[in-house]
Amino acid sequence: MSRLFYAVVLTISIVLPAKAQEVVGDDRVSGNVGAGIGLEYGGIGIRVSGPIAKHFALFGGVGHNTLDIALAGGLSYEPLLKGTIRPEVIAMVGANNVVTDAGDFHPRYERTYYGASVGAGIHYYVGSNDNFINIKAVYPIATFHYKEVMDDAVGVKSIPFYFSVGFHLDLGD
Repeated sequence: MSRLFYAVVLTISIVLPAKAQEVVGDDRVSGNVGAGIGLEYGGIGIRVSGPIAKHFALFGGVGHNTLDIALAGGLSYEPLLKGTIRPEVIAMVGANNVVTDAGDFHPRYERTYYGASVGAGIHYYVGSNDNFINIKAVYPIATFHYKEVMDDAVGVKSIPFYFSVGFHLDLGD
């Protein structure tokens, strides 16, 4: 894993609690915790998010992909803060590709690849508490090494984007 990823995780763990207390009022992104499947959850895992400004939040996720424990962290932007369906855009760093079947590859390629990803989707709010269902398409920006592995694999196609789906509980003020 890169030093950049550790820097993002450290920043989230320091800034998130401090900024969550500074952002107040009804017109804001709220802190939440959710379970789901997708890149922002580290595969199958959890994602924790907390506000840093009116429309912005930092998030971190940890989970298990088909090979290993995986981490993710980034910034989310929610332009509409009212309504049942609200769009969200994310930029993140974390596990974004994995090679698990070494049958077509040299075994040294069997690993989790870390890099940047971007995504867009919706939050579908349910109930009276700000709990929501998260549905998103995420595009992994493949690293050079991962592209090299895919170029070496004959007849193997890389997935151009992934879906994330999860259920989140509002953490309140």
